[in-house]
Amino acid sequence: MPRPLTSRIRDAIAPPFPPEPEPPGANPESLRRAVRQLEILARRRLRDGLAGEFRSAFRGSGIEIAELRPYAPGDDARDIDWKATARRAAPVARRYVEERARTVLLLIDSSASTGFGRTGRSVAAYALEIAGPIALAASASGDRVGLAAFSDGARAIVPPAGGRKHALRLLRDCLQLEPAGGTDLAAAFGTAGRLLRRRSIVFAFSDFLGGAGWPAALSRLASRHDVIAVCIRDPRAGEVPVSGLSRWGGLESDGEAMLAGPMAAPTEEPPLEARLRACGAEPLILEVGDDWLPPLTAIMRRRR
Repeated sequence: MPRPLTSRIRDAIAPPFPPEPEPPGANPESLRRAVRQLEILARRRLRDGLAGEFRSAFRGSGIEIAELRPYAPGDDARDIDWKATARRAAPVARRYVEERARTVLLLIDSSASTGFGRTGRSVAAYALEIAGPIALAASASGDRVGLAAFSDGARAIVPPAGGRKHALRLLRDCLQLEPAGGTDLAAAFGTAGRLLRRRSIVFAFSDFLGGAGWPAALSRLASRHDVIAVCIRDPRAGEVPVSGLSRWGGLESDGEAMLAGPMAAPTEEPPLEARLRACGAEPLILEVGDDWLPPLTAIMRRRR
């Protein structure tokens, strides 16, 4: 049986493509190694000060009663607990403390464009290098962490929970997702809003390529929650081969593309950072390979 035409053309104009690397989820042992490596990288970042910055950057979602104590001159009359006062026949006041347990949602883009990486690491892999320390920092602070991975639809949803083991489970689930499909940011932001009932912290990781109508959806999400929009781009994503048969991971397709001539990357509208701020989100614009810790801690210090 003759070989497909595309294969014969490819072999004629270029050497064979190297074999695709085996995904971490292909077998349990490689998956365990990948999760362990991410945990080691995350703990280094925690030692670099991320844990302390995270703990002090975000306020709790409310207040709770710490104790009842005798009313003292100068106390706010609104703090008097009248039922306890009636039982004890003496004024009793409530003392409140801020509720520190928070909910953190990792909203991670796993569309085909995040599999692009001409510098050795893909956008998806780099996003996990940032999400891992954030998940462990949140769990170390006693916060609940959840996951919503998406492309043109929801691909994985893990409800928020606490503990180190749960944080590592989130990383494991992300490692098993192969980048695929298009990007529907508007639907992703809508899903995050439906998942979170109380005010929460949302870290949205994406290259923000593709999809329409997401600014309105992001504005609705940011009106109720603290949103950190982490935009990650590959520094060479705009360099497209001039001609011939090419395999370009920046395209949101899993196939091969015939490029007959020069092709420019699509131009952006107004600067993305300004658009994200206009939606009420805190933007963090990164390129794969950047040291992400200094700009992220700078954001957290500003929020303090």
